[in-house]
Amino acid sequence: MKLKQIKKEDLPAANALIRASKSFWDYPKEYLEAAFPLLQISEEHLKDQSYWGLMNENEFIGIFSFSESLDDVLLDHFWISPEYIGKGQGRILWNHAALLAMERGYMEFKIFSDPPAEPFYLKMGARKIGEKPSRISSGPVFPILRYVVAS
Repeated sequence: MKLKQIKKEDLPAANALIRASKSFWDYPKEYLEAAFPLLQISEEHLKDQSYWGLMNENEFIGIFSFSESLDDVLLDHFWISPEYIGKGQGRILWNHAALLAMERGYMEFKIFSDPPAEPFYLKMGARKIGEKPSRISSGPVFPILRYVVAS
């Protein structure tokens, strides 16, 4: 397995993985259809931030990215292909994300987690610091977590 920076030509596969990963959770169809456009990576997004994919040969297993604001760093995307959930690939992707965070000098980062994924982030060492309602009226309340990067 290798880590690859996502490029324009990777967007169809990357967005298909995001759609499949979000659909893994038991959300209502109406919510998912409203959420997908908010989650997709566009060519414009690639100009503003880096997206990374964990590859198994020519297939994306997982994707992550960070976004930065004046106040915070956010683990903006963290997706695992459903067939790899629970098989250790999330931890491998997490380790890559944590290493990149350390290389970039981030002291900590926040995560807005899907509620069913919260136990994974807690297991990785993140701590819950709050909640945030979905931008979609029928959506869940998302746990907000903070991860302190080891130095």
